[in-house]
Amino acid sequence: MVTRNWLIRRGVRNIVFISALVFLLFASAVRAAQPEAKEEAKKPKKLTAEGVVRRAFDAYQGLSSYQDTSSLSQNVEFIDPQKGDVKQNAPALKMRLKLENPGRLSVVIEGQQAMYCNGEKVWLYSPVSKQYIVKNVPEGKKALDMLSPSVPHPLTVNSEAELEGLLGQIKLAGVKEEKWQKQDGKLVTGSAAMPDFMAASPIQFKAWFSDSDGLLRWVRVDMKDMMAAVFEKMAAAGQSPAEVVKADAFFLIEGVRLNEDIPDEEFTFTPGQGDKEYTQLKGTSSPEALIGGEAPGFSTPTLGGKAVSLSDLRGKVVVLDFWATWCGPCGRALPMLENVAEYFADKPVAIMGVNLDRGGTDGVAKFVQKNGLTFPQALDSDGSISNRYVVNVIPTSFVIDQEGIVRHVHIGFDPQYEETLKKEIGALLK
Repeated sequence: MVTRNWLIRRGVRNIVFISALVFLLFASAVRAAQPEAKEEAKKPKKLTAEGVVRRAFDAYQGLSSYQDTSSLSQNVEFIDPQKGDVKQNAPALKMRLKLENPGRLSVVIEGQQAMYCNGEKVWLYSPVSKQYIVKNVPEGKKALDMLSPSVPHPLTVNSEAELEGLLGQIKLAGVKEEKWQKQDGKLVTGSAAMPDFMAASPIQFKAWFSDSDGLLRWVRVDMKDMMAAVFEKMAAAGQSPAEVVKADAFFLIEGVRLNEDIPDEEFTFTPGQGDKEYTQLKGTSSPEALIGGEAPGFSTPTLGGKAVSLSDLRGKVVVLDFWATWCGPCGRALPMLENVAEYFADKPVAIMGVNLDRGGTDGVAKFVQKNGLTFPQALDSDGSISNRYVVNVIPTSFVIDQEGIVRHVHIGFDPQYEETLKKEIGALLK
């Protein structure tokens, strides 16, 4: 099983994903509403919780330009039987976002990564390694299509496909008038259903929307039950139990500016002294940055005891799927991969799982047998492969072409995962 240190080390990025998921769920409730609801929201009668969310969604959709600064902080405290009271309060993740619809966008995550899109080209930059890549914007793509789903922001919701599978997972409990920083607004409360491995019960959230423009300003997510559930599974696997005292995440949006002209240079990257162009970013915090570059090589044992190297699979379309036995969404995606493996059984296609469990392979072997998985399982108990592929959320999968180039990346579970893979692999085989 995954160790407690591994869990905490990646805690911030996991919270990023969960916070983003809550935003996606907000929008899914909006899209599920009837069209006439937009007019209803304009009536003077009191807004419902869903009406507040709908008002925000409509406001975001109608913007010609948008700018803000945001931060994501997390506070985790638990009692370790050996170490006593442990607090994990990582520095806040700070981000600046500028959007000019439909084609221009810049997102700067301080100390981690930046993305610039001027409508024709898109740049990804790593300030730590001083590396950048530049690509042409695919035909028909809007700027928001380039925005990673792991970025915690309401603007992440950009297509019906992204909403698929999220509908019905949110429950809006209520709304009330509440001031924040002397501004009038609406406080929406609710819960979001999480996979079994994350929480035995839905996570609770609060979200505040400004009355001045209808937009979201902050979300607070209570993650105590989720963390407790993970620790319980770790304890069941033989690790010492821990008691969760507190675990929450707070996402704050400030400095909102709407429908203003934004200088052209805000959407273009200009290399500085020491910056170098690469085909892929090494040390980047985003798996999507690997797209278009050579897949990182590795050699590792499989569950069956044989050694496997990525170079051995050259000439085949390869799908690498990173997963763990404790991951609920992984358990839903793996049978789909089995179907894909059977579908392309007589083609030059290699489907391979990359398992992240620690503490032995017995549990992995039982899981594989129970779920009828026949494709190979590479072992990554030390996290060396997942680090090279910048895997911070599971499941994450990579589609690699016959020349060893990463062509597609999938983060999280998608109900359309099987069909999407079949289309992507089929296109590469032509």
